[in-house]
Amino acid sequence: MAIIKRIASNSSLKAIIKYVKDIEKTNDKIISGKDCTSINALNKMNCTKKVWDKIGKRQYHHIIQSFPPGEVSKELAHSIGIELAEKGFSGYEVLIATHIDRDHLHNHLIINSVSFIDGRKYIGTRDSLVSLKDKSDGLCREHGLSVIEKPFKKVRDSTAEKKLRQRGIRPWKDDLRYYINEAVKNTNNLPELKKYLKFHYGVDTKIQSSNLSFKHPDKQKFCRGKKLGTLWTREEIEKAFIIKPKVGLKNNKTRLKKQKMSLKINKKVDYFGKSIGSIERDISWNNKKEKMKRDKLIENEKKKDEEMSGNDLEDNRGLER
Repeated sequence: MAIIKRIASNSSLKAIIKYVKDIEKTNDKIISGKDCTSINALNKMNCTKKVWDKIGKRQYHHIIQSFPPGEVSKELAHSIGIELAEKGFSGYEVLIATHIDRDHLHNHLIINSVSFIDGRKYIGTRDSLVSLKDKSDGLCREHGLSVIEKPFKKVRDSTAEKKLRQRGIRPWKDDLRYYINEAVKNTNNLPELKKYLKFHYGVDTKIQSSNLSFKHPDKQKFCRGKKLGTLWTREEIEKAFIIKPKVGLKNNKTRLKKQKMSLKINKKVDYFGKSIGSIERDISWNNKKEKMKRDKLIENEKKKDEEMSGNDLEDNRGLER
């Protein structure tokens, strides 16, 4: 299992390269370069900037890939770091240095901010970081290492959520994500989604011009969809409605109506703790028994009438003779 982190680039390019190449941290100098070497990395990156006349502003991007203690050798960790640089940063020079000064081995990737192919600046976004994490997980699987399987992709975990997951506790935001996913599957638009969430899960929804907000039944405040992750924004949910097959509304409405009636009945409780639903079932059964009795009586009366009619008919025939 490897953890990917993006580090703020506060130092100069020269200073950060000097830091990651520190002999005390790398020991055997486990350092490599992609489209450069460990020796000429600084000059190569600066030359690329000069060629494309992009010397100012951000100079580099800094990524750390950390492994759990004892899971990998320094050689394997370094090899995975090189593969990650090749898969994640095509067209950019990358310096890869593996540090072994702590219990957990970790790779430092220093990526040039300017592409040597077309001069484009690399933009580090949340989506690009998620994509890099997916690539790192894929490499770990290929090498037989463990990977944390998250219940939802593109999840935006807060610090509190991360701590809960580490303790093996499911965050309440995971419940919201699941509820919304189920609602999207069973509805065709935002108004239907709002009704579905309220009816099935007690979740309140605010539909705004550019945002969606949801309130967990156990919480007092609304949570914006983007706080749950990129998949739960208004834009992404509306895209999902367009892509997925339409839900049959007639059958869906009938099913919802029946469920709603059932819920209303079962929520009520009499003074003796017996659910109104069970009382109504008893009443229904008693009514059925009464109806059966009435039907039996009516049937007996019909038989008597038929017998009497038959007797009268025979008497009339006797008189005619």
